Amino acid sequence: MRKKWLVWLGYLLLIPSILFNLWQKSNNEPQRETYLVTDIYDGDSFKVDNQMILRMFNIDAPEKELCGGKEAKQLLTDLIFNKRVSIHAYSHDVYRRLLVDVFLDGKSIEEKLIVSGWVEYVHGGEN
Repeated sequence: MRKKWLVWLGYLLLIPSILFNLWQKSNNEPQRETYLVTDIYDGDSFKVDNQMILRMFNIDAPEKELCGGKEAKQLLTDLIFNKRVSIHAYSHDVYRRLLVDVFLDGKSIEEKLIVSGWVEYVHGGEN
């Protein structure tokens, strides 16, 4: 009888512990702010509502005047212009733009651009 009582006591203590850990984990998840995209400069850089200029970290799009540049810019415009995006920031580039990964509804914008063929993946933002 005592053994059953200890097992039940163990379950009784285990369940609140699990629930507390799940609650604590959910409160520690980083909450990403969203930003309204207000201007698109080219296929990999844009401005958001707080006037920050952002550049996507792991991709490289052709300049506007080069082959594919207009198409890359148009695709980025279609994907995020006048929409709220969330970002994961890394650092700044030599032009003082914040290097970021960009997400719309939890989906990576960089992946969509790479799959389109108008931009190329560049590991670690080395472009």
